[in-house]
Amino acid sequence: MARLSARLTATLIAFLIASGPVVAPQATSTSATAAGTPVAFTNQDVGFAESSLMPQADSDQEVARHLDRVAEFVPGRSPIVRVWFDWWYVEGIPGSPPRWDRVERQVTLARARGMRVLLMFGLSAPWANGHRNDEPQPELWFPLRDEDWRSIVDRTMAHFTAPDGSSLIDAVEVWNEPNLTAFGKWDGNGDGTFDSADYAATRLRYWQLVDVAYRAVHARCATCVVLAGGSGGLHEMTGHPDRTSSAWLDWAYANGFGNSFDAVAHHPYSDFHAPDEPNCTQPWLNAFGPPYPDAQGRLCGELARLHDVMVRHGDTTRKIWATEWGYNIGARGSLNQPAALFQKWMVNGIKLWRSLPYTGPLFLFTFSDVSGCPDDPACEYGVVDENYVPKNQELYDAVSDTLTYPDWRPAYASANGIGGFKPAMPQDRIVAFDFLHTGKRDHLLIYRPGTGVVRIVQHKPDGSFATVFSSSTGIGGFDLTGANDQVIAYDYYHTGMLDTLVLYRPGQGAVFIVTRAADGTMWPVHRTGTGGIGGFNLASAQDRIVAFDHQHTGNPDHLALYRPGTGILWVVRHRPDDTFGAAFKARQGVAGFDLTSTADQVISYDLDHEGRPDRLLMYRPGTGTVVIAGP
Repeated sequence: MARLSARLTATLIAFLIASGPVVAPQATSTSATAAGTPVAFTNQDVGFAESSLMPQADSDQEVARHLDRVAEFVPGRSPIVRVWFDWWYVEGIPGSPPRWDRVERQVTLARARGMRVLLMFGLSAPWANGHRNDEPQPELWFPLRDEDWRSIVDRTMAHFTAPDGSSLIDAVEVWNEPNLTAFGKWDGNGDGTFDSADYAATRLRYWQLVDVAYRAVHARCATCVVLAGGSGGLHEMTGHPDRTSSAWLDWAYANGFGNSFDAVAHHPYSDFHAPDEPNCTQPWLNAFGPPYPDAQGRLCGELARLHDVMVRHGDTTRKIWATEWGYNIGARGSLNQPAALFQKWMVNGIKLWRSLPYTGPLFLFTFSDVSGCPDDPACEYGVVDENYVPKNQELYDAVSDTLTYPDWRPAYASANGIGGFKPAMPQDRIVAFDFLHTGKRDHLLIYRPGTGVVRIVQHKPDGSFATVFSSSTGIGGFDLTGANDQVIAYDYYHTGMLDTLVLYRPGQGAVFIVTRAADGTMWPVHRTGTGGIGGFNLASAQDRIVAFDHQHTGNPDHLALYRPGTGILWVVRHRPDDTFGAAFKARQGVAGFDLTSTADQVISYDLDHEGRPDRLLMYRPGTGTVVIAGP
């Protein structure tokens, strides 16, 4: 074993300091242990399969520049970098001192930037695979001897892992697209060539390699994730249904290899099609595809078929990783499809992938194009060119934003309203409030000013909404027949719970405060037909009320009342005798905000992240003016 480099030693020590007690890294042998709990990855994780660029880079500066540009693309994230392991380079002659510099450069520089590493073992040394040097790509042949394969996996993991199992490698992928004849070759019948007659033996040999690698990796790193499975697809699968990703994985389960991996690797390319476009007759032509069956129960995309295989074999916990995905965008200035179409496909694909419960990280292939191979389509999958110039700025920004920020998923969607109420009129309004006095604003008051129509709906455990209160004559004695009627949630009882409603009619001065009684009915705890509240007469149709924590108690139990266009703003408090009185009056605006525009708006706001809405945010739409102030 070669002596660890100073850079690797420093990186390991820094990693161990961050992880726990420092243990000096050594390349000593350890006995095999049972696989532990793999590192947690989710489908919100961002990965980059930069397999065409970094493996051949012999410059720290070149790799560092690339990783820095990747980091700029997904700011604030901890992306995963898929690093190719070139056995031929590391150990070109059996028994020679390993050359770790290239792979070590990628691993340590990625780690130094807070990135995680997926190491892909997928290129063998010709001396280990039968000296296939006369082949165009001899490294794509599987190794002959289990021991040679076990040794290189073990020595590599030992190089990057401390004796306590703390590793600079987070996950390992066993080979690249082994189900494709272009990447996985094995002379099963011993005639010296690889042809279709060798395919069954090739499949067996691959899964044997997976099993060997799984045990060797976990002997060194119990928490590393080992990925395997059918990866590639599209046109090569036509006429060869036994080579599809789903068939490849199905064979593994059926032949005893179902416990030889922690996750499934898949490349859900969809050629020049939308990621969810169905192909029910040849689903492998969209290796992504729609995730659910069509009306006839057919699975019309390879990803759905792959998941179906796992479910049918009782595997409902392991995830499918997309260790490569993207589109052949083309060269900057000469894209293969309109940029807007690529943008739509990629954004929708990322969102669709992240919406599925059985998926793991998604790796973009690739971030940048690779120079020097203009005739190879694989060199033009980048969102930037080889000089890191975006091929299309809008596409770059949209994909960056979608990868960087957690996807907002609809918890509820309807074109027919909610809880039986369809807000079909322009004046319809919805207010969240604490109907049951539990401290949770988990009910919705829906009302239609000028009609008396009002409902309260509740979110049910099954995800639906049900009406728990309905009226066509208002609520708590307030008839809601005024076209300008307003409703807000309010803490009348000084408990911190927004469990009462303030209903008011600007221009006439009517104010009711309503809450739910013990018998389930809605009753007013305060009401006035005219005159406003706390001395503020609510005589203008422009008048508005905001619940506000004036005393910094965490309770929004004061009311800020303001009249846009006049400079008037009052704060009134609920007193122990259940009356209201002014706690603050201003007639020329507040804290420099003059409130002289009829467009002015005021909301309460928790500026200091303390759970107290004790500031007023005042703003003037159309001008950019914003002032946040409080006592």
